[in-house]
Amino acid sequence: MTTQEKIYATPSIIEYFQEQPKNILDNAYLGICLLAHSGKVIYANQRCANIYGVSSSEMQDKRIHEFCRYTAQNFSEFLQKLDQEGDLTTQEMYINGCYYLYKIQNSPQHKQHFLIVTLLDTTAYKRIELALQKSNQQLEYLCTLDRITGLNNMTAFEQEIRKIRAHAHSEPLGMILLDLDHFKKFNQENGYEYGDVAIQTVSHCLAQFIEPNKQLLFHLGGDEFMFILYQVQTWSVYTIAEQIIAAINDLDLYFSSGAQQRLTASLALESFQTGLLFEHEFFLVRLKHLIRQAKKLGGNRWLDSRSLNQR
Repeated sequence: MTTQEKIYATPSIIEYFQEQPKNILDNAYLGICLLAHSGKVIYANQRCANIYGVSSSEMQDKRIHEFCRYTAQNFSEFLQKLDQEGDLTTQEMYINGCYYLYKIQNSPQHKQHFLIVTLLDTTAYKRIELALQKSNQQLEYLCTLDRITGLNNMTAFEQEIRKIRAHAHSEPLGMILLDLDHFKKFNQENGYEYGDVAIQTVSHCLAQFIEPNKQLLFHLGGDEFMFILYQVQTWSVYTIAEQIIAAINDLDLYFSSGAQQRLTASLALESFQTGLLFEHEFFLVRLKHLIRQAKKLGGNRWLDSRSLNQR
């Protein structure tokens, strides 16, 4: 602590800190500020002043609010937390491109009526923390992507279902399950490598039907795909299904056993009306049943409960 800084610390404060095992005022790594409960600066070391871009003498007898917008916005909250948490509260502060651990506490001895504020520069640690958070977010995102198609995978589908169950939607919800017809035979005849190419080709085709925030597409594995359609009416689900069937036919993916035998798909459609309990297991069972019925009818078509009952 410099001679100039000592001038601005009252004798009682100096005496108090000299009784501590380590004189906190001399800590070169901490910004130290002593405040009255009104926010008036009783003492500030130069490291603290440097954080705010001023000298320690400029801070003397002025309110900390004049130098720190963060403190000005949160000072009342700090005092309230001190009462609730027992004379010590810690916050994180960002100022002038740096992060600080901002600790504020009541003076614990001699009935001194001032607040002790310490600021520790944690910028290097914070940058590492933020980098790790970003890496973890990227890893979590990659875990929801299918390796072959790059689409959302089963994990992402299950996460979306949990969101649907947890939040009520004001608009109807549509679901389309798609299963390629005779894909096992297609793999056997054309080879599994070409089967993966076919899955990728189909996924690119299906992706064109996705509108951000309204439709989601998932590759559930194998030759199964699932659409979740938000803010959609039943008639619109029918239209999308017809367009999907036509688009897959236009891909010209053929079985090697015959030029006239192309890869097609069966689709199952269901709608969920708002105000009802969403039981996704029940919906999935119904969709699977509709897929089986569509394949029995020769595939290359869509079915929903209404159209099935009319047959």
